[in-house]
Amino acid sequence: VVLLAFYLNPALHLINLSDFHEIALAAPFVSLAVYALETRRHRLMVAALFFALLCKEDVAILTLAFGIYLLFDARARGWGAAVAAFSLAWLGLATQVIIPAFREEGDYGSIGARYGYLGTSLGEALWTLVTRPATPLAHLARWEIAAAALRQLLPTGFLALLGWPVFALSLPVFLYLQLSEEP
Repeated sequence: VVLLAFYLNPALHLINLSDFHEIALAAPFVSLAVYALETRRHRLMVAALFFALLCKEDVAILTLAFGIYLLFDARARGWGAAVAAFSLAWLGLATQVIIPAFREEGDYGSIGARYGYLGTSLGEALWTLVTRPATPLAHLARWEIAAAALRQLLPTGFLALLGWPVFALSLPVFLYLQLSEEP
C-alpha cells in the first residue's frame, strides 16, 4: 500500500515530466543509509552517505542530520561526529570551491536570491538566524509552509510520522527548503 501510494503520488509524476533533477540519484543511497542506520551497520551507512553526497551538494544537509542523529547514540557518537564533520566540510568545499570553479554565470556563494530576507551572504544569514530567530520563524509560520508539509505527508496518509526518529532526519532538509523565498 505504501509503495502504491508513493508511485501514484502526483508530485512524483510532475518531477518526471519536467527537467532532470540530480537529487533523484541520491534516493537509493539515502535509502540504503537509513537501512544501515537502523541495522547499526555504520560502515555501510557511511559508504552510502558518501555516494549520496556525490549526487548534489545540498545532500550534505541530510548527511549532517545523520551525524547529529548518531550523536544521541552513546555507542555511535564517534561515527556521528565523523559524519557530521565530513558533511560540513563537504558542504563548504562543494559550495565555496568546487561549484564556483566550474560555474560560468553568477556567484554561487551568494544566497540573496533564495534567502534575501536573511541576508546577502552566508555569514549574514547565519547571523540573522542566531540574533533574530523571529525573522525565520515568521517566514515558517506562513500558511504556504504548512500547506507544503501537508502536501508531502498526505499522499502516504502521514505514515512517515509513525517512524518519528528516522523521519526527523528529513527535517533539516525540509527547513532548508522552506526557509527559501522561492515557491
